[in-house]
Amino acid sequence: MEVVRERTGMEKNFFELCRSVVSGLELELYDLEYLPGSGELRVYIKGLQSNSVKIEDCVRVDQALTPFIDELEWMPSKLTLEVSSPGLYRKLREREHFAQAIGETVLLELSKAITDKNIKKVRGKLLSCTNEAIEVEWQIDRKNGNMGIEIPFANIKKASLDPDFNQLMSEKISEEVKA
Repeated sequence: MEVVRERTGMEKNFFELCRSVVSGLELELYDLEYLPGSGELRVYIKGLQSNSVKIEDCVRVDQALTPFIDELEWMPSKLTLEVSSPGLYRKLREREHFAQAIGETVLLELSKAITDKNIKKVRGKLLSCTNEAIEVEWQIDRKNGNMGIEIPFANIKKASLDPDFNQLMSEKISEEVKA
């Protein structure tokens, strides 16, 4: 996967169509994946004010896209549509995804190793995002503690949110107790 890339061909056509349809339903198109070999189109949506969606939102998007799939000439003859939330461990593939994730824990797989310890996987808190790079706070080892490191987008092979599930559950329980 290439992070921060330009969409081309069929994927660009699908993206423009889906963005228009999804925004018309007052939702946000987070991302999409088109797999031409299998004919799968995966559309990831989220709410405008929150990161969550309901199953009813996914059904509305599916129903709104179906007429276009049936009628547009450029559509492949075999197409399977899947509409869902990007998920808790969502992929980060565009600058905007990284900007929205500032303060969150991310997991990065790098093309080139960083530090002299040949590290190609980094898990840490996303501190900032520019046009060219992100800054992540991570613990290189127990002795040295946490440090911030700048990682250019060109060196990011894969990226996703990687929240601590136990922390999420304890926060949810705390919210329910307060209510």
